[in-house]
Amino acid sequence: KERLAALPLHSISVDQPFMQWGLDFIGVINPNSNQGHKWILIATDYFTRWTEAVALKEANESSILDFYEGITIRFGVPATIISDNALAFIGSKVTEWDVKNGIYLSTSSNYYPQGNGQADSTNKNLLRIIRRTLDENQRSWHTKLKSTLWADRITPKRSTGNSPFRLVYGREAILPMSLELPTLELMKQLELLEFEPMEV
Repeated sequence: KERLAALPLHSISVDQPFMQWGLDFIGVINPNSNQGHKWILIATDYFTRWTEAVALKEANESSILDFYEGITIRFGVPATIISDNALAFIGSKVTEWDVKNGIYLSTSSNYYPQGNGQADSTNKNLLRIIRRTLDENQRSWHTKLKSTLWADRITPKRSTGNSPFRLVYGREAILPMSLELPTLELMKQLELLEFEPMEV
């Protein structure tokens, strides 16, 4: 996987929601989904730990720009985006979009992956939830992404003491009856508070 030199690292300090996102790809995922998805693109807000994710068939600049558009329409334009040095994150189209919108792109180096520690932490959490919820059809993982994000968003994090949902909306989520028992059972099984692997 071709990579470019990283920009200088800087201290990560965030005091407002949705001003700094950590982005990362998970993939290539084996097996691919039965719809041809090979990747998951994940974004995590450093302040609230709110996570957005999408299953992708290709990890390219067009996919990233579509994802960025969805985030900015819902949460506004961030001040900083943190990613690794994957070419899709630092290609000319994405870089032009960042500059146009006044976004600082910070890239974590291969020698200091903790620079994007929040994305790494989120990846581990989401993958574990997906694995626990899969049935015998391993190629249906893309269908579990929405429920996986839901479980992650309503679960308190040790690093904040609150769920991402509460930090974003000011209250805990009220679960639909159709989701309440499965979601609570999933949270119990996963013990998310105990295995969140990294505090940033």
